[in-house]
Amino acid sequence: MIAGKIISDMDQTVDPCEDFFQYSCGGWLKKHIIPDDKGRYGYFDILYEENQEILKGILEDDDFPSIQTIQAAGLPSPSLSIDKKNFYNLQSFYQSCMDEDRISRLGGAPLVQLLDRLFKNFPVEDRFSLFNNFGYQIDNLQQTAPLNLLNLTNTLSNLSTIDVYPLLGFYVTADSKKPNENALYLSQSGLVLPSKEYYEEEHIMVTYKSVMAELLGRALDNRSNFIIEMGYSTSNNVMDDIYEYTIERVWFKGWEEISDEIIEFEKALAKISLSPEEFNDPEATYNKHNIKSLEKLSPTFLWSHYIRSLLPPTVPNLPSKIILTSNKYFEDLSTLVRKTQPSILQAYFAWQIIARHANSLDENFQAPLRRLKAKLKGVDENVKPKRWEVCLNSVDETLGFMAGRYYVLKAFGGRSKDMASEMIDAIKDAFVNRLPELKWLDAETRKKAIEKVDAIIQKIGYPIKSPNTTDPRDLQSYYRNIKFDENNYFNNLLSSYLSGSEKQWKELGQPVDLYSWYMSPQTVNAYYNPTANEIVFPAGILQFPFFSSKAPEYINYGAIGMVIGHELTHGFDDNGRQFDASGRLIQWWTNETIKNFKEKAECFVKQYSTYTVNDTNGDPVNLNGRLTLGENLADNGGIRESYDAWYTRFKNDVEGEYNNYLLPGFGNLTRDQLFFISYGHSWCSKTRPETAVERVRTDPHSPPYWRVNGVLRNSEKFAEIFKCKVGSKMNPAEKCTLW
Repeated sequence: MIAGKIISDMDQTVDPCEDFFQYSCGGWLKKHIIPDDKGRYGYFDILYEENQEILKGILEDDDFPSIQTIQAAGLPSPSLSIDKKNFYNLQSFYQSCMDEDRISRLGGAPLVQLLDRLFKNFPVEDRFSLFNNFGYQIDNLQQTAPLNLLNLTNTLSNLSTIDVYPLLGFYVTADSKKPNENALYLSQSGLVLPSKEYYEEEHIMVTYKSVMAELLGRALDNRSNFIIEMGYSTSNNVMDDIYEYTIERVWFKGWEEISDEIIEFEKALAKISLSPEEFNDPEATYNKHNIKSLEKLSPTFLWSHYIRSLLPPTVPNLPSKIILTSNKYFEDLSTLVRKTQPSILQAYFAWQIIARHANSLDENFQAPLRRLKAKLKGVDENVKPKRWEVCLNSVDETLGFMAGRYYVLKAFGGRSKDMASEMIDAIKDAFVNRLPELKWLDAETRKKAIEKVDAIIQKIGYPIKSPNTTDPRDLQSYYRNIKFDENNYFNNLLSSYLSGSEKQWKELGQPVDLYSWYMSPQTVNAYYNPTANEIVFPAGILQFPFFSSKAPEYINYGAIGMVIGHELTHGFDDNGRQFDASGRLIQWWTNETIKNFKEKAECFVKQYSTYTVNDTNGDPVNLNGRLTLGENLADNGGIRESYDAWYTRFKNDVEGEYNNYLLPGFGNLTRDQLFFISYGHSWCSKTRPETAVERVRTDPHSPPYWRVNGVLRNSEKFAEIFKCKVGSKMNPAEKCTLW
């Protein structure tokens, strides 16, 4: 089955020395089309769908997963009653999302409640004064009162509890320079479009304005809700007349006009925002402040009040340090907000609420956002995603660890965890064994690099603490503040957002929890965390085509092995190299080694900047070699380390202890060749031009095509194994190497 799948996905009429991606994936590319509602489709997406299908089967089963299944998975036998309650809460959340009839009956009412709260927290004073004094001079309504800083601060605080972050965002995480301590980080936020460049493109702005105007009108063209919010009866015809006049003459000058004002504000916000590559510098994005220095830098916001309003009772004192990702952003933001009319800020906040939550409402609100997505990603705006997929994605975002428990019981077990651990150890050894060959790395730095590799924490499959996904009691405690209501999906979401916000703030002042995970078990991904010096591989990615306990080692090492090497190498890329073995952001390399590293890294920057994707007109768009540097270094290092680890095991396996038998169906292909074919095969993917351009602008990863061909062009071992002549497309004379 494994051999048949890989062979059928190949196109062996293509010369592997000319285009290895096409050679590995040509058959797959012919067989697959991108679904109408997706901008990209590949094996990552297919595996994600398969994992979702597993969860769908679990959640739509009338019977609680049997205790026999739980015990067979080798996990501790839980308290069945608590496990059942957790499972029914999970089902309740899922079913509330699946109940489209009820969601449709509610219409925009849930959104109006949030907007009403906004208008109370951030009133435009002169609009309200009309209702306080009927004899007020109506023309004065166009003059708004000065910005109320307390109202502004309260608004930002309240919006954060419903997962809306206009202007700024926060997160509580390990202090990069004291990684055992949690710290409060403040960062830029508030752009709806994926990147700054889109705000300069007229054809995008036309669609964006149209969608914004439609959704503003849909949410706010309901007089009765406004009048009720003001505290007046909807039967008062005089008040109705005043309302109509007010929305016309104050900031509701017409939805298109107010959309223009919001867009101009967002454009100004985009201009002061950092680019993705600027965000990738851990030193430049570490700017420590206290409350006093922060209020001096950015005086428009009452920072002491903002933070205190969000702190739980368990954290009685304001933090002594606050870390900004950019001093200039918060300085410029303070100026921008000060000079912006409060009525425009109010409208912008309203749009932020709508843009964030409209997809959780009925089709009338979802359709305009699909139109915007179609413009940005090239998808078909008329094709709705399957509702169960939407709801499972919501479950994953909200109750990911709880869902992960049942996914693991169903789809992950046997020797998978032990095999993955063994692979990690072998790849770490391969990395260390190569270090003496690196002439640019001096002895002092090499010694510390080995110490860092030895100190790496590895997490596989699922968390066993914070929360312990094998313990129903721990899961119940972890999600205890979420209120479940099978009849109200929107309220379930709001409850989860509030719980998540409170959970973050409670971590302030606490030691860093080294057991926590940033991904749920069913996630098809992996990560390296520099402040913990850890590599994490969820059960969701330890599935075919990346991994199979039944596959030969040359297949597994080519696919998941490269991913393992990739994450390991992140500890030594342009970002990760700045963190030492304990996770501290500190210079632990010698100046000479840093100089050598930067010179060799520049080769990758220049090389990948020559690679392109095609836009909708078929014109080439160059990759950003600076933005993608860290991921490219990880890809190039990862494949080398994984091959070295596999080949060392294979050549020393005299007794045939390891599984490296040749599967029937592979013909004359060697194990070495199949290692690289497995690598290319795992990245089979197709991308729409619009999505390709979006990802070039925003994604630190190179496109799949270049994650295969770009990497292998730098591999002497690949060229040797496939006998590629020097000067062929896959074996250029000049190569970039680092790790």
